[in-house]
Parts: sequence; C-alpha cells; structure tokens
Amino acid sequence: MTGRIVRVSALLALGAIAGALVGGGPAAATALKAPSADPAACAKCHPRAAKEVAPTKHETALQSVQKTAGAGDACLKCHSTDYLLAPEGRKPSVKTARFGVTCTACHFDHQAKEGIDDRRPPLCEDCHSGGQMQLGQAPHHPQNEMMLGTSPPVTGVPKMPSMFGKKDCNGCHMPVIDGKRYHDFSVLMPDKQDYSCGIRGCHEGQGAKYTKLARDWRAQTAKALAEVKALLEAKKAKSQSEAYKVALFNCQFVESDRSQGVHNFPFAMKLLEVAKAKLAAL
Repeated sequence: MTGRIVRVSALLALGAIAGALVGGGPAAATALKAPSADPAACAKCHPRAAKEVAPTKHETALQSVQKTAGAGDACLKCHSTDYLLAPEGRKPSVKTARFGVTCTACHFDHQAKEGIDDRRPPLCEDCHSGGQMQLGQAPHHPQNEMMLGTSPPVTGVPKMPSMFGKKDCNGCHMPVIDGKRYHDFSVLMPDKQDYSCGIRGCHEGQGAKYTKLARDWRAQTAKALAEVKALLEAKKAKSQSEAYKVALFNCQFVESDRSQGVHNFPFAMKLLEVAKAKLAAL
C-alpha cells in the first residue's frame, strides 16, 4: 500500500510539472516553473554527481549528433534534454539545441513543495532500444532487446531472456557506493571495493568470481565477433544474399549492444553462431 501511495504521489508531481510546461491550470503554473536542462543549475547543490556525469557520453550526446552527417531533429528526443523538456511547437533543432542528456532528462527538479527528485519516464530502455529493427539497417544501441533476448525472426534466434531478468539498469551502471548513487554510468566489476554487488546482497563475498565470469564472457564474445567479421570480409562477394545480410545484422546487433556479451551471453553467442553458420554455407 505504501509503495502505491508513493507511486501515485510521483505521478501527481509529474502531472503538475507537465501542466506547468504546457500551460496547465493556474495553480500548477504558479507553483512550478519549467525544469532547467542546464546541468550547472543542478551542480550547485550536487557537485559530486555533476562531476561524475560531466565526462560521460550522456553529457556529450548532443555533440555526437551535431557531428554526425545526416543526423536530424528526430535524434534529439534521446540526445538533447532541452528538446525533451520543450513543449511541442517550441522544440529546438539540431543546430539550436544546447544540452545533451543532463540531469533533468531523468530527474524531476526540486520545484514541487515535496521536493520530489524521482526518476521521470522515459527511462533507460526508451532510448537504449533498437526500436523497429530490420534487415539492412544496423541496430542503434539495442541494449533493451539484448536484455530481453528478442530479435527479428530473420535472425534465426528464438527469444532468450537474459539470466539477469528485467533488472533495473541502475544496479550495474549506477550502483550505490558508500550510500551514494554513482553517476559515471560505466560498468563496475563486482569485485570493486565497496561496490554493493560484491559485498552484500545476492553475491556477497563472490565479487572475484563474478568479475572473472564477466571477463570470460567478454573474451569469448570478442573472439566470436572477430571470427564473424573475418567471414564477412571473406564472403563479401555474396553481400547481396539474404544469408550474408542476416549474418551482418546479427554481428551488428551484438556489437551495437556494447556490453561485449555481458548483458545476455547465451543470446549474443547464439546470434553469432547463426551468423557463422550462414556465412560458412555461402
């Protein structure tokens, strides 16, 4: 019951913010102002988190789009917080957007009376997802599909959910260390000192064991990827065949996930196994 009350409170707060942003009721408009996309506004009170976020690819997400030939305004829904927060009709363009993925892309700011500072939807998987994946197009950061173990039927691999289940991404990418949420987003191995995964909870005292396992997965995935890439190069003359395109897609799927197999090792290896078999048969 308590969890439900907290969830309802969060939803009410989100509604109040949304109302202020789009010109909702007078009470909402006077109580709240639009959240700032500028990380400097948050850094005044949260210097540690701001310092951790600053060098990450989230903070530089807008720059990566602006440097990419052919990138359009549609990319900004995941690459720009000022685009995300702006009301319809007042969205910035690739040229006029100012900020990458900053604090208020994921958090409320502290403008409600309750001082709400909670995750707002969208969450990680809304941007870290391959979307409408199809043959002939390289998947764009399909971490969500890799975790769920889902792929287009053409890959030849049935659904194989990750052993981690539908876990919150924060557990590995934003763990709590010394009572504070880590905002670097890089993966911390389970044997890192003071990292909760290795010292308490499910894997207490087993940090070294699971760190070795993750490194083994990465090594095996890297080896399989290299083998598939070599075959793709050797069979380049057959690049217009469906078998070649499937193999290329499977390879790109695993590589674009960027976890080197750790998110879902059996699924990643199966995708690459199918890719090798299709190329070998050409």
